[in-house]
Amino acid sequence: MLYSSDQRWYELYQGVPEFTGAKYGIQPLRAREEWGVTVLHNTGVDGLERRPTGLRNGRNSGFAAINLAVHLGAKRILLLGYDMSVSKKGQSHWFGEHPERIRSQSPYPSFIAAFDTIREPLQRLGVSVINCSRVSALDCFARISLAEALR
Repeated sequence: MLYSSDQRWYELYQGVPEFTGAKYGIQPLRAREEWGVTVLHNTGVDGLERRPTGLRNGRNSGFAAINLAVHLGAKRILLLGYDMSVSKKGQSHWFGEHPERIRSQSPYPSFIAAFDTIREPLQRLGVSVINCSRVSALDCFARISLAEALR
């Protein structure tokens, strides 16, 4: 499965035609038909959307992807790459910067605050989330290494 909340990302990679699995996005994404992206309703920032036609966005794709995983039946979610901070090298993403910087201020504090609003609804549903990111400022979920989580 491939998920992105970002219109410009889908445009930059032309809908990622080499990826043949299920693709999802969230409004206001205007996916072209040939991209094969299922676009769900954007139902707000905080919490967990229970209707399978919508997602809460948490101001970032990683948050919305957790909501989507719940819709698809996940009971255990392992997070990878949820750094939520600028690296020591000054990179805001593991792959480097986007071709054009979108923001001048770090969005991470608002991202982290949103994750606090999804933790309790996930617990009520019996969904466990484990942060297996090597480096992460996100501390609202249990943290263990990926190797340990996969044992």
